[in-house]
Amino acid sequence: ELKLSRADANAMARPASIAKAGAGLVEIVAIAGRDLIAADRNAASSDPYMVAKSGDFLDKSPVVQANLCPVWNHPLVIGIPAGRTDMEIELFDKDKLGADDSLGKVVCDIESLSVGQLVDGWHVLQGMDESHKVNGAVRLGMIIHRMPAKSQEEAESWGKLSVGVVEG
Repeated sequence: ELKLSRADANAMARPASIAKAGAGLVEIVAIAGRDLIAADRNAASSDPYMVAKSGDFLDKSPVVQANLCPVWNHPLVIGIPAGRTDMEIELFDKDKLGADDSLGKVVCDIESLSVGQLVDGWHVLQGMDESHKVNGAVRLGMIIHRMPAKSQEEAESWGKLSVGVVEG
């Protein structure tokens, strides 16, 4: 069961780096994956984990050992830099030796989200290119707590006091 309601979004634990001027704030629940490819050479399985990123912001889920239909139910929190309109969710197979293998990715348009509204659904994984074999889908719950500034100029204006004089 997916539950993302909070009395105060500002009370959620999150990295201090998300406080960058103009950054948006997205909470993602890495719920589950299904029908992933078997990336481990000696076994018909993978050790999947998820990475959510946008610009320099990233967060990742724990690894689920030997599973092609993992269940994480793990919250991720990332910032969205000013001027960005997307975030990337990528699944990897954890390897003991060498680089971890990509199991596929999903690019999410944050402009399709509404502040404070939970979106929950399955997303089909895409490969990095035509030669990259990918299968499966990932279920994500997403809620945006704050939209990013549209530009760096707008981001720099956040938090500045504006004073006007009204004559009358």
